[in-house]
Amino acid sequence: MSVQRFFLHDGKPFEQDNFNLPLHFDACIYEVVRVTEGVILFAEDHVDRLFGSFGKKGMTLSLDRDQVLDELYQVVRLNNNAEGNIRYDVYVSNGHMQRWAYYVPHVYPPLSLYQHGVKLVTLRAERSEPAVKILYFDLRKQAEELMRQSGSYEVVLVNDNQYITEGSKSNLFFIRNNKIYTAPDELVLSGITRKKVIEIITRLSLPLIYDPVKYSELSQYEAAFLTGTSPKVLPVRKIDMNEFAVNHPLTLQLMREYDGMIRNYIDAHKS
Repeated sequence: MSVQRFFLHDGKPFEQDNFNLPLHFDACIYEVVRVTEGVILFAEDHVDRLFGSFGKKGMTLSLDRDQVLDELYQVVRLNNNAEGNIRYDVYVSNGHMQRWAYYVPHVYPPLSLYQHGVKLVTLRAERSEPAVKILYFDLRKQAEELMRQSGSYEVVLVNDNQYITEGSKSNLFFIRNNKIYTAPDELVLSGITRKKVIEIITRLSLPLIYDPVKYSELSQYEAAFLTGTSPKVLPVRKIDMNEFAVNHPLTLQLMREYDGMIRNYIDAHKS
């Protein structure tokens, strides 16, 4: 669903009729944030990651963090505090940068998927720079086509060493013997939801192991869940032919804790 009536281009507002993203560019570094009750969830973390992506690419954004936050909230206000997801794109071409902030179509999982879990399918692929949130058009097209063909919710990336790293638009966690496993930071784009879930795991003193899961050993894990801006914490029912327990106590606990963290953030940031 798309709710956009206005967007920003280089900090200036325009009506939706004038919306045309660049077709030719060297790179696009971006963030996607979620707006709930007029509040951009964990906005500071998203902006920090945006600046971190620029630093890892050896580039500098001409704005400071407060200016980026202001542009994001301008889009929220221009669109009457609409619920949904906003993308903040910085297109780079021949050293010149263009900034676009705009609502994107979103689909949030219905309650039934939180209750019954989602089906995932694997793809032999990996990002060349996983720590940088940058567009990979070929990988995205390949993942979307595979999801369409298989009827899966998400695609799981498996690297050349046969380790599961991350989803095409999400991060993954696995549970075995009441221990939680996730791939190390250097193998994944560390999502903001992943970061917050790890904060919860640490606060609750739950055992967390940064170790990628071998594809051939998937059947040894009892449960799995994915994290992301749109799905939040979402149980996984199946990866290829491997089935998982959807109602594992640790998964359910982390779902509740994350929803509580969102509620607290909204209450603290509502104007």
